[in-house]
Amino acid sequence: ILRQRRRRRRAVVCGAACSLYTLGVLIVIAALNQAADSNHQSAFELQDANALIEESRASIERMKKELARTRAVLTSQEHLSARPNWGELLGVLAQAPPDDVFLTRCDVRSSAGRLPITVTLGGFAPSQAQLSPLLVGLQETRLFDEVSLRHAKRGKFGAAEGLSFEIVCIASGASHE
Repeated sequence: ILRQRRRRRRAVVCGAACSLYTLGVLIVIAALNQAADSNHQSAFELQDANALIEESRASIERMKKELARTRAVLTSQEHLSARPNWGELLGVLAQAPPDDVFLTRCDVRSSAGRLPITVTLGGFAPSQAQLSPLLVGLQETRLFDEVSLRHAKRGKFGAAEGLSFEIVCIASGASHE
């Protein structure tokens, strides 16, 4: 996040520098035009001024290209930073549930790999009390903006009786900025 902010600041500074440089060039142009109007400028000085203007224009074009590259990098970084840490999610899924809570399904859905991402977990737990640590663990990862228990129904898993459950987790990116 700090790198992203630094890069964002650099882009803003680069944009401000381009603006200031352009303003400076315009001031120089205005001053040169005023001097030319009063016939105090020689032809040689006008050629130098035109050369300076062309150099300035070329410099501005280079700065515009650099600014465009910087913006592209920042946009890429923003997209990457908005993606949840799936390794952390897998760690939670592996460690958070008590031994007697089983996950039987994990569906991940998103539109073209973009946010929001919906993760639906299905499974079985002997009771609500044994299911709660999984819900709390998912919320504490801060990977998701919303973690909710869609349903929990009494049922059987093999010979065991308990709750068949479905948990829905949504990552919209709002909590990751």
